[in-house]
Amino acid sequence: MTALPRTLGIAGLGLMGASLARAVRAHDPSVRIVAVEPRAEVRERAAADGVADVVLAEPGPALADCGVVVLCTPVAAIESLMAPVSRLLRDGAILTDVGGAKERVVDAARAAVRPGVRFGGAHPMFGGQGGYAAATADRWKGGAVAVCTDGDPAAV
Repeated sequence: MTALPRTLGIAGLGLMGASLARAVRAHDPSVRIVAVEPRAEVRERAAADGVADVVLAEPGPALADCGVVVLCTPVAAIESLMAPVSRLLRDGAILTDVGGAKERVVDAARAAVRPGVRFGGAHPMFGGQGGYAAATADRWKGGAVAVCTDGDPAAV
C-alpha cells in the first residue's frame, strides 16, 4: 500500500468526502485532514465529530500543506474548484476527484489545473445516498476506483 500523505485535503463533506475522511482517520489518525465544506451545519458537525482537523467554508491557505486534495462534490462544483484549489497547492501535489463524468472532468482539468499540480481523475465504483449523516469509515473499504490520468502516471 502506498503511504498516505501527511496532510490530506477533502473538498465536500457529503457521503463520499466524509466517508473518505472517516476512513483515513480510522486507518491512520496521524494524517492531518483539511476539509472544505460550504454548508455551515456540516462544517460544525464535522468539527465536533473530529472528521477533520481544519474545516473551511471555501478553499484557503491551509490547503497548501496538502500532498493530495480530493474534490468530493458534484461535477459542476468539481469544475469550478479545480483552478482555485490548484493555485493553493505546492508543485508536485496531486489533485483528484470522485465525479462520475470523467471525460468532462479530465477536459476541464487540462484547462483549469495549474502547471506543477498533477491531476488524476478518479471514479469510485460505489457510492450511495444520505450525505454527511450516512458517511462511514467502511464505505471505501474494498471498493474499486477507476483512475484517469490523462498521460500523467505520477498522479496515480
